[in-house]
Amino acid sequence: MDSFQEANGDIGTEKPFQPWFSVAVAGATKDGDIIKYDLKTRKLDESGQEVVVVRQYEDFQWLEHCLMTQHDVTGVILPPLPLRPGVSASGAEAKSKKQLGSSSKALIGDEFHKDCRSLEKYLQLILKHDLLGKNETLGKFLTDTEAPTRAKIKKNILSNLSKAMDEARKGGQIGRASCRERV
Repeated sequence: MDSFQEANGDIGTEKPFQPWFSVAVAGATKDGDIIKYDLKTRKLDESGQEVVVVRQYEDFQWLEHCLMTQHDVTGVILPPLPLRPGVSASGAEAKSKKQLGSSSKALIGDEFHKDCRSLEKYLQLILKHDLLGKNETLGKFLTDTEAPTRAKIKKNILSNLSKAMDEARKGGQIGRASCRERV
């Protein structure tokens, strides 16, 4: 980690923290049930190296998990990861009926620009953070063309509570019939 910090000019400086990278989510493409985001990253040093990497939502979840578990972040407020965008056909139909009326048979196209802006803001908040912005994993996430290994991340009770709160915010409340089925 020290060599990474030395290479990025962070050792022995008294100036306020300056981000090492600038990032923009240039666009998104849908590939079946997967949304792929194009991240355009530029290193903020003399080299000005620029790279474009492709990431999925699961990669952002992996990054969040790494940032929370690799170092002692007790007391550090992490920016919240934006909600996963809905990509199912039934979700698109429900969204269209909500916006156009229940009798409409038209479907509204995918609008991933809002999701791109949310993920870009999330990354910018992490990059500007004094502790998180120095993380080597973050640097690799933004610059390695190879995506991180996708593995199921074990969730704890707080993650499950957070997921339930997100569902309630989105309006995905459980009906009485499905509650009876669970019991």
